[in-house]
Order: sequence, then structure tokens, then C-alpha cells
Amino acid sequence: MTSLNEIRAMRSLTLGLTFLCAAPALTAQTQNLVFITNAPVPGVATPGQAGSIGDGTDSDDTRKVVVFDVDFDGDEDVLFLNHDGFGRGLLNDGFGAFTVDTASADDLYSCTAGVGAKGVAVGDADGDGDADVFIATGPVGGVQQANVWLANSPGPFTNFQDVSAFQPAHVDHSYDAAFLQLDGMVALAVANRMGGGVTGQNRLYVDSNLDGVFETVAPSGGEFASDQAADVRSSRDLVVADFDGDGLDDVFVAKSTAPDGMLLSELMLPTGDRDSSDIRSGKWVIGTMAPNESRTISVMGSATGPGVISSCTQASYDRSMCMVTTVVQPGLQLELMAPAEVLVCDDIVVMYRLCNPGTGDATNVKVSAAYPEGLVDADGSKMLNKTFPKLAPGQCEEFSVALTAEKAGNYTHVGMAKADADLSSNARNMNTIVRQPELRIECAKAKDVFVGRQGSNSITVSNVGDYVSANTVLRARMSDNMGFIRASNNGMNDAEKSPDLVTWNLGDLAPGQSVTVNMTLRTLDIGTAEVTARAEGVCAPEVACSTEADIKGIPAVLLEVVDENDPVVVGENEIYTITATNQGSAEDTNIRIVGILTSNTQFVSASGATTGTLQGNRVVFEPLASLDPDDDAVWKIVVKSVSAGNVRFRVTMHTDQLGATPVEETEATNFYE
Repeated sequence: MTSLNEIRAMRSLTLGLTFLCAAPALTAQTQNLVFITNAPVPGVATPGQAGSIGDGTDSDDTRKVVVFDVDFDGDEDVLFLNHDGFGRGLLNDGFGAFTVDTASADDLYSCTAGVGAKGVAVGDADGDGDADVFIATGPVGGVQQANVWLANSPGPFTNFQDVSAFQPAHVDHSYDAAFLQLDGMVALAVANRMGGGVTGQNRLYVDSNLDGVFETVAPSGGEFASDQAADVRSSRDLVVADFDGDGLDDVFVAKSTAPDGMLLSELMLPTGDRDSSDIRSGKWVIGTMAPNESRTISVMGSATGPGVISSCTQASYDRSMCMVTTVVQPGLQLELMAPAEVLVCDDIVVMYRLCNPGTGDATNVKVSAAYPEGLVDADGSKMLNKTFPKLAPGQCEEFSVALTAEKAGNYTHVGMAKADADLSSNARNMNTIVRQPELRIECAKAKDVFVGRQGSNSITVSNVGDYVSANTVLRARMSDNMGFIRASNNGMNDAEKSPDLVTWNLGDLAPGQSVTVNMTLRTLDIGTAEVTARAEGVCAPEVACSTEADIKGIPAVLLEVVDENDPVVVGENEIYTITATNQGSAEDTNIRIVGILTSNTQFVSASGATTGTLQGNRVVFEPLASLDPDDDAVWKIVVKSVSAGNVRFRVTMHTDQLGATPVEETEATNFYE
């Protein structure tokens, strides 16, 4: 297995090359460059072949460069790790000429693996003799990227995993990492930062079986494990070295807003308290011993010459009695989170997080907030009041409130926490935009139509709100004197279950979008025809409209005249039967019948639906008030033939619906001697 000291030598090779890494700009492309020392001219560096990465179209925010033999060809290759772009690599041909690596380390150069890089650790983590890579990542664009662990076996990197594969899983805002030797095991130290919405806690992972499987270690002391409060301690870098001369690697952490810290190896061992020793001085620090506990210390040495060797051992322990007074300072920190946008029919869930970042108890803690005008909670209250008797140091409490909005709008959420000792904290205000789809429906005025004819209706549905009306449905119901024929826009009618109902599934209507549908109906009966339409969508209240039309009938009266005795001998009577039949769909009114006699005839009598009288040569019947559809009326006129000839008996009919033009009918009769 390659030792970690050898791996560190790989990392130190980065000092042999000069790397120019330009930060990305919005208006210019950047390139990474490799310069190779020109041996004939000491101190002069020239760009290596293919020294630039990319063709000028790449814009990489490079944060870390490492050098090691990626492709196992015996020379040193270059690996660039970028914060907001793809990771990239240059492969060395052994003579200072580099080519962009596109064949190997595909995972390393992908967005998933390469984005957010801020630090890197290189070492043989799985005991296979090659260099493996751990990439420490931070958030990009407000999104936390997962740390990446890549095993090289050999050639292209394989066994891609992130920190979620470690036990337990962590997702941290990481800045740096390093492998180290720890009591026959391989360990990984990761420096993490607090902030950016991510909990900061420096981590130590141990691969006890040298198989690339790491488990977390909870250090028992040292500043390495103390990143607890937000934006108070922020680890940025770490180095590994044997600081105390015990042959084990220690970790030194550099921080930006807190004292730097050191974690010695004896504080990192996962098996509990270990004895620390200094062979050179012959001192052992055993630490704390429980009652009846014993410890054995073995020392092996070699004699340098003949003689008597004497050994003396002295044990001592701290017998002092001390009184310690701890001065504590409680603290309060209130945060709230609320959705940026919701629908008016959805709950606005406001999350509150109350913490005590101090060192003492915070007592009588009260959280209060006045809800924005137009918002109420489930109890109908417009105020938040919540009390916590005590918050211990480091304790956090989370709770939520579900609010409902009376109408659409922009709402600002606030919150304040107070406690004894004049402690207070105001949460950062957050806004929620409440949106609502709003439907508008319009029924076009229907035209009057005659019975038995087709009529049409037009309905328009519009979204006048500021959000999509999802799953919009339109239903139109018609009166009983109408029947469905067809509809546009896939309107459906169930003739068996609901013959009077037409349904349209309009889908999603965007703000400002309108849909117009049409349906064709059959008129079945005279009267007023009505169509009522209703539309609704998800979170869009129902709207309705209606329209009416008159279904009219058509009177159609048929006039018939029939002679019963044709031909007739002069001197005998002839009977003329007059029949009026309404073959239309509406009643006819004020039917007036007149029979006109010729000179060949003499009036005898008149009878029928109304009374008739002789006026000159005209037999005039009293008006018939009305004649319903499919009904008829009959009149009879009896005349006596007085001379021979071919007679034309004429009848006229007037009705209100006929207007000024009467209907006329004649009947020919042969009078003979």
C-alpha cells in the first residue's frame, strides 16, 4: 500500500509547476495555463504544449489544482477542480506536453462530481496502491453540492459515491480535506463552514478495514469538533502533520471567525481514551482511571553494551481540589421560512426555528408575530403567541403555523422572540405571494328559432386571474324542450344518463387565456328554451351564466271545399263541405270563412263550426276564435241549382297569421237538365 507520506509527496508536486487560474467573469472567458520550466535557461518558464484548458469557450472558476499520475503511465498529470463548472484534467506525455483528458475520470469531470469544488484530498484510501480523490464542495447558486469520493482502480475513476455513502450521512459546506494515518487506519479529515443554509461541523471519517468504506468518528475534544453556532466559527483550511512527535498524524484547522484549532491523534482515536506517550522523555499520560481499573505499559528496548540496567517507574496523579465557577451567557436566535408563492386555496405553512446559541439556559422564551392583514391561522386568530419555559444551550425548537389567505396578494411574515435577561431576536422577514386563478364566463345571446329547427349556443370561458386554472371543466345544461346534436372542443353528452348535460374538459387555462365552445341543439317544443353554463378549475371558484331563446311555432291552415252530389240535376240541392285543418306547429286565430254563390245557384242554408248568414251573394260565417295544431273545423253550405252549367263555387279564408292575403279554394260542379 502506498503510504500517506508518499501520497503527500504526490500533492507537493503541485509546487513544481505554475498554474494560472483565472476566476470567471460575466463578460470574458477564462483559461487555465500550464508553464514548464525551460531547462536550458534556468528560471524561464514557457507555456507547455496544449497548456491551456479548453478553446476559449470554457469559463471555469478553478479553486484547486492537484498533480498525480492519473493514467498510470509513470508521469505526473494535472487535475483542475472548478467551483461552478466542469472539473477538467490534463494528461502528461512525460515530456511536458499535455492533452485534455476526455477518456478517463469521466465522473470527476461531470457536473455532478465537479461542481462546487473548494478543496481536495489525494491518497490511497482503499489500499489498492493508487491515488484516490476526495473532493470537498460548497454550495453553488444557493444549492448545496454533495462531497464526492472517487476510487482510482487503476485508470478512469470508478466507485463514485458521495458523502451520503458514509456512515452516518452528512451534507456540509466543505472547504478542505486531507487523508491521514491514524493507528494503522486511514482517516479523512474534512473542514466545514457554517452558513449558506448548511450546518457546519468539522468531520473525521475512518476506514478501519482499508476497503474505501468510511465511518464517522466523533472527536472527544479539541477545536476541530466545535463548529456549533451559525457564523461564529468557520473552518476554511486544514493541514496534517505529526505535531506532537508520537508517530501519528494530527490535524490543524484554520478558521476565519474563530481561533484556529488543533486536533491531536490521541483525541481522534475511535476506541475511546488512549494512552498518550512520549518515548523520548519516558512519560506516559494515562488520563482518567476508574476505581479498581488497571493499565499495563510495555516498553521494549535493546542494550547498547554489557552492564546492569536499572529501571525506575513513578506514577503520580492530580490530588488537587478545585472550585470552578462557570459564567454562562444564554442567547436567542429566531428564524422563519415561508413559501415564496402559493395558491389562495392552499395553506401558507410558516416554519419557525428557535435556538439558544449561548452557553446558559434561556428562560421564559416567548415567540410572537402579527400575521399580515388578510391571513388567519386554523383557529381564526391573527396573532402568534408561543411560550417555551426553558431553552438549554444548543437546544433548538421548531414549529409551524398554517395560514390561509382571504384573497390574492403579497404578504410579509415577521416574528420576534424574547426571554429573560432582556434577550431578544427578530426573524428575517420573508414574503409570500398568494396567487389565484379567476374564471369569467359569458353566454352569447341565443337567437329565436322555430320548433323542429336547429339552434346554436356559444359559451366563452376566460382566466382573468394571475395563476393557471388547472383542470378547468365547463358544464352546460339545457331545458327539456331542446335536444343535443353536437358540440365543439370535444364536448361530451351522455344521452342515457344525462341527456340534458354537455361537459367540456378544457384542461389548464393560463392567465389571460380564453376558450370559446359551441353546441348545436334541436328544438323540440314551443316555448322558452334556456341554457345554463358553469365553469370551475383548481382553486378557481365556480362561475355561471345563462341565455334564453323563444322556440316559435308556425301555423299552417289547409282549406278544402268538396261538393257531395256532383253532377246535380237542375232544381236539386248541392251541399258544399268546407274544412279548415291546421297542419302547422302553432295555433291560428280569428279564422273567417266566406262562400261566394254563382248565378246558377240559390242559397238554402248554412251550418258548421260557426254561424253563417247570407249577405248578397256571399255566405259569411262568424269568425272562429282559434284553431290548434292538428285540429280542423268544418262548415256546410246548401244551395239549389237553378240553371244548367259548369259552376265554380268559391270559398275564401282569412286568419290573423295570414295577414291581408286570404287563402282561396274553388270547387267545380256540373248542373244539368
